Amino acid sequence: MLGREAPVVAEVGVLVQAEHGLRVPYVRGEQHRASESETSGWAGGGSGRAGSDAVIRRFVEEVQNGKSEAVYDELNDPAFVNLSSPPGIPSDRGGGKTFLFGFLNAFPDSRFTIDDMIAEGDQVVTKKTFTGTHTGEFAGIPATGNKVTLQFVDIMRVRNGRIVEHWLSMDQLSFMQQLGVIPTPGQDARDPT
Repeated sequence: MLGREAPVVAEVGVLVQAEHGLRVPYVRGEQHRASESETSGWAGGGSGRAGSDAVIRRFVEEVQNGKSEAVYDELNDPAFVNLSSPPGIPSDRGGGKTFLFGFLNAFPDSRFTIDDMIAEGDQVVTKKTFTGTHTGEFAGIPATGNKVTLQFVDIMRVRNGRIVEHWLSMDQLSFMQQLGVIPTPGQDARDPT
């Protein structure tokens, strides 16, 4: 518990005060943001929510979109753990880097867009949209030339201005269907078009 209460919003469909300490009210899809003075004492190495937001925005723009390995190293703590590592990929910073840049190389025109962001203490949750064309081998799947659009959720923990943990939730079935690896319902498995 952070010891601070978010304003209560009494509208149907609005996140009011969920269990497990997440207290971020939403009205019509817009987050009610606290002032910098309200967030400066929150968990996260004293950087406050705004500092964690900035780290994640920079990660998206300079690492995911700008493909900067140097900024990846700068923003990911040496003790970084990817709690969503695929089988066979180490969950440490090096494994995360290898996986991410393998993905980015397979989709060289990739673009990540932040659709929504929620920050609470040292955790930042982003809902993102990814678009890209599969022109290189990825995870044993040869280039298909297919355009892919995915929505996914990242949860990252930031301490002292560096990312220390990452979780990912995405629709992997849709991803494989868009690549043509798994047929969509009603599609003949022998005809990938």
